[in-house]
Amino acid sequence: MTSESALKNLWINDPRTKIPGPRQALAIAATAIASRSCLVTRNTSDYEQIDRYFSLPGLINPIDHEPSTSPHSAITIH
Repeated sequence: MTSESALKNLWINDPRTKIPGPRQALAIAATAIASRSCLVTRNTSDYEQIDRYFSLPGLINPIDHEPSTSPHSAITIH
């Protein structure tokens, strides 16, 4: 994912921002893809950007209760 230049803003911090340290959205998205798990987060904007290049299994904002991206397959959690 770090080789996709369009996602550079997600792995290199802009020195003008107040966000400290490395950003974690790419690592979290990669983990979700590898484990075929739906992401549940209030901050969907970074993951919607990632989903344009790497299809996420699903993305849900728990406050809206609306899927931001459609799950590609149902996953049962036991």
